[in-house]
Amino acid sequence: MCGKCCEEMGFELTVTVEDYKRWVREGREDILRYVWLPPGSPGFGDIWIDPETGEDLDYCPFFRRINKNRGICLIHDTKPEVCREFWCEYSCGVGEKGKPYKRWADEWS
Repeated sequence: MCGKCCEEMGFELTVTVEDYKRWVREGREDILRYVWLPPGSPGFGDIWIDPETGEDLDYCPFFRRINKNRGICLIHDTKPEVCREFWCEYSCGVGEKGKPYKRWADEWS
């Protein structure tokens, strides 16, 4: 919940076809407006694209900081697979290598 990945990895994230189809079924136009999936794509597309300019965003538009050290995901119930599967251990320069992030975060807070 530190939000480092949400604030700094937006342009590196992808969306799966399954994510896209789920958001269509759920009527999540709020999310879909930030998604680019190539027509007929059998695999992945880009997420967190500025709907006004078409440029990559550097951050997730659905992350909100609640204080200096914590944030919340506004789409947690339907977040992309890349976010659900993300192992926040050492990936963003937080925690200690080889030590699971949750344990590190508990000690940090």
